[in-house]
Amino acid sequence: MNEVNDIAKAADYNVVGQVTQHREAVDPSYCIGEGKLDEVKRIVEKDSIEVVIFTRQLSAGQMFRIKKKLGDRIRVLDRNLLILEIFEKRSATKEAMLQVALARLRYTFSWGRESVRMRGIASEQMGRGGPASILTKPMNRSRANE
Repeated sequence: MNEVNDIAKAADYNVVGQVTQHREAVDPSYCIGEGKLDEVKRIVEKDSIEVVIFTRQLSAGQMFRIKKKLGDRIRVLDRNLLILEIFEKRSATKEAMLQVALARLRYTFSWGRESVRMRGIASEQMGRGGPASILTKPMNRSRANE
């Protein structure tokens, strides 16, 4: 969990809290249990959290279900998307920017198909994930050239 805290801070996020759950098995629907996700939702609403970061890789189905539960204004990231975001911010050349964009497209490729499936079918998908999330608020970012 400390590693993801450090990665979040490197991406200019202010980590304001953590929610941890210990489970025998990962919940295939939400990565964490539905009750724990409700707890995260209450914290998000109470503290005006904008981004929720999961320490484990989320499947497309888990990502869409979590976003639906937390609301569309909340950005949901897993560890891989967080790392890609750092590379995206730090890429200096056009080639580097294109490589990061390609990596993001490869990582999220299956999400389009899952998005269509989630809109049309209510059945649950088995997926991968993990038992922890980090709540963050973006730090004030002042850039002179923007």
